[in-house]
Amino acid sequence: MEASAHDSDAAATRPLDAALARLEQSVGDPEFVAELIGDFLDGLPGQLAALRAAGVSADAEQVHRIAHTLKSNAATFGCDDLALACRELEHAEAGSSQLIERIEGEAAAISPTLAAARDQRLP
Repeated sequence: MEASAHDSDAAATRPLDAALARLEQSVGDPEFVAELIGDFLDGLPGQLAALRAAGVSADAEQVHRIAHTLKSNAATFGCDDLALACRELEHAEAGSSQLIERIEGEAAAISPTLAAARDQRLP
């Protein structure tokens, strides 16, 4: 029996839901979690642009720094595929262009789900 796209989407949101529930429990304020998600989403395009620019200019130190930051933030929100791609880029010796494209794709894929999670927590 083949898994549907809906099943894949649901499986991808489980880590996100669990991470957001833990975060919400630790801070005790759903609106603050919504603000954190919003800050992450607002900053994501700039971080991705900076990552792309650093990759084009072969600035390994900057690529490493941005990948590390994105990895940590993605993990905080349960965006496991994005965090994994960032971890791979953080430790890559070469092939950063393909990994940057993968990170951009993972960010695009998870952004609507994060935006919905943010909106659910707003009054």
